[in-house]
Amino acid sequence: MVSVLYVDDEEDLCIASSLFLTRKGFSVTTCSSAKEALDSLSQTRYDVIVSDYMMPGMDGISLLTEVRKNHGDIPFILFTGKGDEEVVIHAIEQKADYYVRKGNDPITVFSDLAYTIDKVVERYKTKKDLFESEEKYRFLVTHALEPILIVDLYGRLLFANNAAAQMIEVADIPGNLGRNVMEFISPESHEAVIRDFSEVAQGHDSYIAEYEAVTSHGRPVTVESIGKLIQYEDKPAILLSLRDVTDRKQIEKSLRKASRQINLMNSITRHDILNKVTIILGAIEIAEMECSDPTISHYFKTLEAATTAIQKQIEFTRLYQDLGIHEPAWQSPAMIIKGLQIPEGLTLDVTLEDISVFADPMLEKVFFNLLDNSLRHGGTISHILVSGTRHPDGYTISWEDNGTGVRDDEKEAIFERGHGKHTGLGLFLVREILALTGISITETGTEGKGARFDISIPNGIYADAIASPVIV
Repeated sequence: MVSVLYVDDEEDLCIASSLFLTRKGFSVTTCSSAKEALDSLSQTRYDVIVSDYMMPGMDGISLLTEVRKNHGDIPFILFTGKGDEEVVIHAIEQKADYYVRKGNDPITVFSDLAYTIDKVVERYKTKKDLFESEEKYRFLVTHALEPILIVDLYGRLLFANNAAAQMIEVADIPGNLGRNVMEFISPESHEAVIRDFSEVAQGHDSYIAEYEAVTSHGRPVTVESIGKLIQYEDKPAILLSLRDVTDRKQIEKSLRKASRQINLMNSITRHDILNKVTIILGAIEIAEMECSDPTISHYFKTLEAATTAIQKQIEFTRLYQDLGIHEPAWQSPAMIIKGLQIPEGLTLDVTLEDISVFADPMLEKVFFNLLDNSLRHGGTISHILVSGTRHPDGYTISWEDNGTGVRDDEKEAIFERGHGKHTGLGLFLVREILALTGISITETGTEGKGARFDISIPNGIYADAIASPVIV
């Protein structure tokens, strides 16, 4: 129930107003003077104050001034007579919430007063709830572990939480409000920041961007940022959620350098080994030519087979060592597949959408090996179909042939290293390449009707080719 403090020096009007408002569902306390009202306010909290203007000792405007000084923004309605325009203006200047004119028709006047009380109290409650909500979220944002900034559409700093201040090495947050964030952006990232600000201002937001920045002490940092267009203090602004990835970038750089060094060592070692293998195979061939003993020749064949297997294993390391060395990139599976060399007598239908997939640069090796697998193990195949399906969890690319298919007990084993009729490395390499960016592959075909490989791409790892794909 809404509690009303009604103040008027006319006793009859107090009684009539109290009776009407009580019948409307309000709890009413009446006072005959401003002083009496202030005494009551010192002991009791009311939802709204309704006060006459013309009262002896202290008028309604003076009461309003005291209320604002000592009791905050409690809703205040001035109940004034006709023709008091200057009084109304003065009341509004003193932050009165509303005014109601007294008139000749009591029923109309009191109905208007009751309606105004309801609206003023409801507005006050909404404003209070909003303020409390804003204060709660301001507290959470201020003390969040992730750096958060709010800037206007020109990049001027409106808000920074404690974590953001630490990241840019600023001790006095209020003293830095109004500075442009471009002061903390390295020259090489200026163009990208301006472009992204323009995109976010147009509502194209919530994507990750990376910039080179510099702290107030001149220390370079690499920052990931997500921008969101919001309303801040009734004006459009951009909320930036930041992350300092300097250490991660340095670690990645060091790992890539170490991997390149290891690859160089592997390349040199592999080259030397392959040279020795070539010498061995040459020597075996010469020995076979010089030897006519079938028993000895058998041993030469065994040595040749084992040495050839070693040669193929060493060659495979050339492919495997490149996995994960280069950063993943957005690539078009449809373009890769359409570029495959298809032998005569085999038809390849591609109904795959033109999507982009975030994968290792060796993605083309995936489809080359799938084609090689169909040709080697499918028997007499004449047709391959590659299609795509969207679903809530992501996107699936299906590679289907009309060959002999795969037995149920081999559907998982075919991806193991060494399994198969040839090197046993093709499908193993396929799964390893895809797994680098969270993509999986399974065999779901039916034996006797053909093999089917389903490549499952999670959300965030694929996007329409015409869009600007972003990892989230």
